[in-house]
Amino acid sequence: MAALKDLLYDIKNIAGVMSGESFEYAEPKRLMIQDKRLSRVEARMAENIQDIDLEALYAKARKIIDKRGQETFSLREVRNLPFILNKSDADVLFAKSVVQRYLKLDRVFVFRRLLNVYFNGYDGTSSKTQYLKKELSQTLRAHPEFLRRIPCLQKEKNLLYRDETIMASGFFGAHSISGYLKDIEFPESLYGSRFVIKAILRAFNRPSANAAVLMELLRNDEKLLDTLHLFPFIAESLILAVDHSQNLQFREALVKCLFRYMKDPRYENQNQWKRVNPKARKIFLSWLRRNDFEIFFGLIEKTAGSTYTGDRMWRYRRAFWEAYLDDMYFTRVVLGPSALRLARVAMHKEALNYAVLTGIQDKTQSLLMFSIGKYTFIEVSHNGRLRVFESGKAPIPFMEEDSLFGRREYSYQKLVQDDRAVYTMVHSGAENYSWQTKVSSWIRTQCGVYRNRKQWSLK
Repeated sequence: MAALKDLLYDIKNIAGVMSGESFEYAEPKRLMIQDKRLSRVEARMAENIQDIDLEALYAKARKIIDKRGQETFSLREVRNLPFILNKSDADVLFAKSVVQRYLKLDRVFVFRRLLNVYFNGYDGTSSKTQYLKKELSQTLRAHPEFLRRIPCLQKEKNLLYRDETIMASGFFGAHSISGYLKDIEFPESLYGSRFVIKAILRAFNRPSANAAVLMELLRNDEKLLDTLHLFPFIAESLILAVDHSQNLQFREALVKCLFRYMKDPRYENQNQWKRVNPKARKIFLSWLRRNDFEIFFGLIEKTAGSTYTGDRMWRYRRAFWEAYLDDMYFTRVVLGPSALRLARVAMHKEALNYAVLTGIQDKTQSLLMFSIGKYTFIEVSHNGRLRVFESGKAPIPFMEEDSLFGRREYSYQKLVQDDRAVYTMVHSGAENYSWQTKVSSWIRTQCGVYRNRKQWSLK
């Protein structure tokens, strides 16, 4: 009720300005301002559902239209009739009866309400949507003066005469979804309408989508896409387009974005990822593995690898594990306090699924965890042996939620003292491929994964 009083107050003020002598001699600029104010008021009224039970109104309308009673509609009920047309069981015949018998579309206020219903309930394949489109289009042709009151149609008539593809094209032209909607003065209350959502999906899922164009839309409208819960529906197209482009910057930006809004697809009960086809999920998982891999070995290059001994040791380790990267499933980095900062500042890398390593003297020391088959492998940066645990028995889990105080912390000393490892290996004789041969043989026997020496040798 308060909303209606505010609307009436605005109308009264506008009417006072646009009446009598003040209207006759008003400056054109002032008239344009008042015209826009009136348009905004009308838009708010068109969106406003008065205090009424729409379920009860729909039941009553069904009864009246089916001629099962002598009831009639009150004036307030007639004003709200457009809103019941988007009921799932309100078919095209019901819509025709309501529109033709009760809605006076030659009144701009009624037209706007039905237009809002059209955008909100839009379904390009529905006969009801096509009927509403036809009625609205015919009315607009008969009353072109309505365009002054509906800026989005004045600036983009084809929004009504065509389908959502015209809006999808507009997104590309404006390089932004929200930018285009603001440019044509599309009502903000309709940003979440099915028409806009269909247009966004059409834009992102078009054949041969260009990665640069899609990533620009993503960058400019990330928050809007999240608000509309659309990431599960556009992730596949984004992943495939970026993978095809082979653009490293696009890949890193997309990994961070999808991880932020959709989390890790390896987590249990990640229903959002079920909407993404297996091919795209597999690509995204390979990116997550690569991200952890690059962070871990990049940190070593910046720290332990800066010495001759470190460089000689870690070049061999990187070459060996890179050969098995596609055989890994779960991955995680556990970073020393200084390592996380070093990754961000010096390497411009963002650790995603990580924990914090404590109980270490060198604050850049870190761990790389990964699974192959039913085993969990833990590599230690700087000096430290390889440890292998049976799945679920490693002292650090792959997946967990953050604590109330931030990232989970794990003691390096507890890892060293844990006696549940089923296999350990000191990285000695790297130049002669001593430890590599032994570990490769163990992986082949226990995990069923074979890589020949040429694949894991230093290139």
